[in-house]
Amino acid sequence: MYYFENCGRPNDRSKCPLCKNDIGSVKGGSIQLLVRDPPQIQLSIADGFQLIDNYIKQYNETNRYGYYINPMQTENSTASETNEHLQPITYRLLHMFTHTLIMMLYDLKCLQSIRDTPDLKVNYFRKHYLKDYALINNIIGQQNECHIWLYRIFNNLSSFCIDGVLDTNKKVVDFEKHIEQNVVLPHIKSVSDGIQQYKLVYSEFIRESHAQSQLIDYINELVENEKQYPLLNFLTITRSNNDIVNEFRSQFYLLQYEKLYPITDYVLKHLSELEQIGYMYPIINFTNYLLQKYNHRILRTEASTKELDFYIKNDINDKKLFSLFEQFRQAWYGLKLDDVQLDCTHIKIDRTQSMEQFSKSRKLAFFLLNRSTDNSSFEVLGCIHTLAKFQNSIINFCKYITISQILHEDIERKQPAIEIQKIKKEHLLVISSEVIDTILREENGYIINYEYGKTKEVIYDYDEIETRLCNRINRIRLIDTENFNYFNYQFELYHQDVSLFNDIRRNIKQEQISTDEKVKLQQYLRNTKMDDVRQFLGSLDYVFTYFRHATGRPTTSTLKKSVKILIHNTSDLHSYILNEQYPFANIPLKYVINLYELIEELVFDEVMRNYVKQELITDVCVNEEEKENIIGQFVGSTYMLDNISQQLKDPRVWLSVLKRLIIRVITANIDLNVSMQIYIERTDLWNEDLIQYLDLIKINDNILVRHAYVILEGIEAKLKQSNNLNTDNKTNNESINIRDWCQTKTEDINRLTTLTAPEVTTIGNNKKKKLRVD
Repeated sequence: MYYFENCGRPNDRSKCPLCKNDIGSVKGGSIQLLVRDPPQIQLSIADGFQLIDNYIKQYNETNRYGYYINPMQTENSTASETNEHLQPITYRLLHMFTHTLIMMLYDLKCLQSIRDTPDLKVNYFRKHYLKDYALINNIIGQQNECHIWLYRIFNNLSSFCIDGVLDTNKKVVDFEKHIEQNVVLPHIKSVSDGIQQYKLVYSEFIRESHAQSQLIDYINELVENEKQYPLLNFLTITRSNNDIVNEFRSQFYLLQYEKLYPITDYVLKHLSELEQIGYMYPIINFTNYLLQKYNHRILRTEASTKELDFYIKNDINDKKLFSLFEQFRQAWYGLKLDDVQLDCTHIKIDRTQSMEQFSKSRKLAFFLLNRSTDNSSFEVLGCIHTLAKFQNSIINFCKYITISQILHEDIERKQPAIEIQKIKKEHLLVISSEVIDTILREENGYIINYEYGKTKEVIYDYDEIETRLCNRINRIRLIDTENFNYFNYQFELYHQDVSLFNDIRRNIKQEQISTDEKVKLQQYLRNTKMDDVRQFLGSLDYVFTYFRHATGRPTTSTLKKSVKILIHNTSDLHSYILNEQYPFANIPLKYVINLYELIEELVFDEVMRNYVKQELITDVCVNEEEKENIIGQFVGSTYMLDNISQQLKDPRVWLSVLKRLIIRVITANIDLNVSMQIYIERTDLWNEDLIQYLDLIKINDNILVRHAYVILEGIEAKLKQSNNLNTDNKTNNESINIRDWCQTKTEDINRLTTLTAPEVTTIGNNKKKKLRVD
């Protein structure tokens, strides 16, 4: 059973390591729970723990007999291996005793059923108890004298008896605890004295048959003769243990000093994790350099299809890139982590390729730290977050142990956490077996017991060791993993706080290009090859990465002049930026964002409309009725609102915003099933003079990002219909006006003719003579 605390709904998908079935959400980024058989169960934390408790209780009360094969290989057993209710020494003793007893019964042919089991041969049990003996020897720290202590333990076991049958897990646990409390632990503190006492008794027994002591007794300091060997007390035999750290660990836990020295206990238990923290600096250093070099300047498709080796070889003059990568590579292969965690996701570390082939086998995107749904850089991100968690955990534990709550809060204010991408070597904890060895040998961590007969003993100063470790931890700071400057691919849509547009607006006041000038620029661009327009747009993206930090630049300064000042290498920029023959080089800085948006919309109309994601076109709506409903809801909650600004009543403004949204969604891997309101209220999608009205816009939650193209086409259709109607009305009005004008003109002419015509009298046939009107 797995549970996630303070996680809300699942937003990732993985496989259960036991049953191999999918677990989590329908897809990455979605919060919809996966429907499967057997079903996933959603419970409160309290109900979940109650379910676990009931399962454990039922398991402990169920009768079970027999020998269960441990899936762990014998050679992989460690001195620290145990279960939750026993000390490692007790676990290892009982493990050894059980396998010795089974092997004896096996040899006596009392276990015929086991003899027929292919996996259970006599060598199987022999391997186990031989390994147990070696581990016990390491735990008690008595080289080649472990058998003496075991003899004392098994002597005590022979007089130990408990009535009943061990037929349930609970009875077995109680039995093992009883042995630990009454047999093992009482003999722990006297291991050295017990062995020495046994050797003295044995030496006296030998001397009963040999009048003279043997030389080995003097060497082992079992006997002394000041008359024969007066200087022997000054010649002591000490031992130089190369693995003093493991011996210290064994003694520490044998004496059960975990509660007395909690910092030492934490370090020893997490030493394998703490040793990894130092690798974080070269990893951060290299990824920071790539962020500085390529942020907003490279397409996702390019970074995900070309190996890092391609960029290293193409930029041979960048010695720093190669040097930092070498440090990264050494750190990456020095890590002992097999898997890491990023939020709720566990990620396997892949080191199947050799170090020499690393740069040739990894795409550039692997090193560009990005948190979109593309998980190409999740290995590195997960590694960084995991290492930072190791450091934060020991700092928080140390503060919890050593500092009161009030003082702790005061220190937190004085020493704020350092942002993870700003760390230096001195900010990281340096703890390893070598460091503990130095504390023990060179910083008064232990002394030799020079009492005669005990010179092989080492006396550890546990208080001094605890203080030394605590001082090292107090010198470092917590690492802030929340404020992370992620990599941004070119043309992609990210959180507005990292938007190039907003950064430039903060530094350079922006204005709108005049309508006449905008028409001229649009006409010029439409007569240009679209490949040139797209390359020009890409060059502007590159230039904007410099403009975002350009404080104090006058708004009247031109695009060309500012680029010349801020960018040293301009060889890769499009000629539209630097060549004054084109109308763009002399555009003032105050118009650069409006220029970018103008080009962006043109590229959408002429090129990218044909490459809109299928998710935005097909199966967006179930039927035409739903489609019309979505369009109607959007229109009703935007430019048809009564209380909205007059500027936002123009549907063409909304068309522009939708085009900007779609063009950035085309290349970005964002979740299309989120509310469009989240993106519509982003300030980087709007002209600066309209941002103040965004709070008035409330789009229904059922209108999602995937509806953007459908809505765009719907508004365009309405505009076209409206324009046609206006054209027809205009034609009809013009016809009526012409007719009315003609009729009015005729009436005027007739009236004028009547007033000015002379009277004519005819004789004869009474015909009136026609008059000519000039």
